[in-house]
Amino acid sequence: MIKSKPFPAISDNQKLVADDFKRFSQTFRHILLRKVPTAQNVRFIFNEEELKTLFGKGESVDDLVALFRSVSNRSVEGRGIYHDYLMIPFDLTEETTVVALFSRVDPLFNKRVGDDWLSDVRNEVRDHFLLLKQARIDDQTGLFNSSNLYSILDNPLATQPVQLLVVEIPARSGSFQLVASHLHKCVLSLQTCIPEGAITHYLGNFVFAVLIEFQSENNKSKLANSLIAYFKREGFSRIHVGTSCRGRVDSDYVSGKTGRQLIDEAWTASRVATKRGPFSYCDFGLFAHPEKHPLVRPDSNLIRRLRRLWQESEHFCLVHFRSDDAGYSADQIVRPHLKKGTIVASETDLLVYFEGDSRDTILEWTENIVRHCRDIDGNKTVSAGVSCFPYSDFKKSEIPHNCLKALAHAAFFGDAGVALFDAVSLNISGDIYFSDGDLVKAVKEYKRGLKCDKINVNLHNSLGVTLALMGRFASAENCFEEALKLDEKSFMALYNLGLGELDSDRKVKAIAYFKRALACVVEEGMDESVLENDLKRQIGILASETGDCQMALDYLLPWHQTCEVTRLAEGVAYYIGKSYFALCQPMKAMEWLQRALRSYEYDDRAMHLLGQVYFEEEEGDDIALSLCQKSAELDPDNCVYRLDLAKIQLHCNMLPEAIGNLKQSLKSLELRTESQLFLAQSYLKIGQHKRALNWFNKVKSVNGANSDLYDNLKLCLTG
Repeated sequence: MIKSKPFPAISDNQKLVADDFKRFSQTFRHILLRKVPTAQNVRFIFNEEELKTLFGKGESVDDLVALFRSVSNRSVEGRGIYHDYLMIPFDLTEETTVVALFSRVDPLFNKRVGDDWLSDVRNEVRDHFLLLKQARIDDQTGLFNSSNLYSILDNPLATQPVQLLVVEIPARSGSFQLVASHLHKCVLSLQTCIPEGAITHYLGNFVFAVLIEFQSENNKSKLANSLIAYFKREGFSRIHVGTSCRGRVDSDYVSGKTGRQLIDEAWTASRVATKRGPFSYCDFGLFAHPEKHPLVRPDSNLIRRLRRLWQESEHFCLVHFRSDDAGYSADQIVRPHLKKGTIVASETDLLVYFEGDSRDTILEWTENIVRHCRDIDGNKTVSAGVSCFPYSDFKKSEIPHNCLKALAHAAFFGDAGVALFDAVSLNISGDIYFSDGDLVKAVKEYKRGLKCDKINVNLHNSLGVTLALMGRFASAENCFEEALKLDEKSFMALYNLGLGELDSDRKVKAIAYFKRALACVVEEGMDESVLENDLKRQIGILASETGDCQMALDYLLPWHQTCEVTRLAEGVAYYIGKSYFALCQPMKAMEWLQRALRSYEYDDRAMHLLGQVYFEEEEGDDIALSLCQKSAELDPDNCVYRLDLAKIQLHCNMLPEAIGNLKQSLKSLELRTESQLFLAQSYLKIGQHKRALNWFNKVKSVNGANSDLYDNLKLCLTG
């Protein structure tokens, strides 16, 4: 008999769940208030604690809690009334009920409304809720779809600044099931690393849209770069991110955009990102308006004016003054105090040319001018970048651009900063291009910086990170090894060498590098809240995956206590549960695996392992069977899932189903012997002695774990 196979969809849009009343709470509330117009407000209550928090210690709270208990337990049919409050239950499952609490309802309405009318309203509203969910949720991923994205972006009441990230995570070519498995992994990873408050949508073809409140120009690349770093660590081969913003008060070109325009811009930026490397990012604002970039090349007219000055010169310096506030110009502040040098004005900035003076002399002069301007009026300060010729292999025409890089360097010192262009300036300019997603320009800056200072550890590390994102892993590894030769306690070199070992699936070596990097964090007193916690998490996860489960718990449990309110923290619940299971602590394993599933209900790893715990602890064969079946549906090519599901089916006398899964698990060389033994046992149970003997004879050798089964089968089949 041929049995159908389940379609590999993640989400089930055919019913309402409790989370729907949270995700669509505002829309659901509007629908209900239109049906009960005499109420002033309605909110959804999920448990008694919410009621107690909502009403505090008022006299009515105990009565309302008792009424909520009666309504949610179905002790009261259809509704619950208390003064001007009305409760209408929505039964989702036998265990789950969400109660709509109406407040300030007309008492006459509460008195006269009929149960039949309320029942009809509830059924009509429930159908409306379900249709809304089906229209706004993607079937395959369970995420919001493009219709929901347009609804948010084109809402006339939405006035807050927003940033849209279009994230493409291409799959390697393969079967439909492999592609579906990749999509599932993408969703799980996004759910883990996207910050609270961000809204994730699936647009199709492995393209996601993340909508988040826009914070500032300085932080606009932060989420994109953290996404890229996270997905690279998780073993994905490619990710491209394009961003666009709307509603920035300081940028006219982003205000008044429609939702379609915002999506088109972010999509265009993501197409540019695909050309920048396997792990890449592009912001549409900088791509479409390069003149706004802080390191935009100086105007050609300015270069021509300066060329007349340096044409015959063998040695000169150039100082670029810029105001620290757009409300005034550097020209106004600095010009009155200049008694030497040739002045070259550039819009609101001021450049001063010096012929023949030494670098140290000009740097000291510049610092005095900047300090003098600050002393006169502390509210009107200027910063300055100094660049001299000759320096390294730079041409004369590059000196004005080097001044801009020195200005970016000076910005690290705050207002009234001064910096002389050097290798550090090139590291900073490279970091600016890196943050913008322009990896090619970043590499050029880092390489030129190393020409100026071959023993600069930071430049070696920065170049290595950028090359790794471009897929040039061998060159990146050479950079990190060179940095480690220069400084054996270089945190970035150790950390990135660990990531390199992780990319090559050498997890034990990765742990060793990460431990050395962690020791550097502690010794050097770095920012523990970021670096130390991230390393502890990675070491703990890798320890769990390599079988050192006690080490995993030693790292993950303290880490989880410090980060338990974040989504990232819930992402390690599976590894903690897995470690407890391996250490023969099934009850603790069950607790953490259930927690992992509450965080993401389609986590196939947690489903599978929780099913094993239920089965081995005899907590319910039906639950174990259901969990393992669902995990195999989510990842149908996972041979471990197939084998473990078959064992439970054998126990439940579901022999044809078990045989089908055992044959699927034969694809794995590591599991083949065990699968053959269980196939022999299955055919023996259904009375097909010849087939059972045939599968038994295929077993070439047996390990200790299967020795009892082997001996029993040998006794039954060969006497």
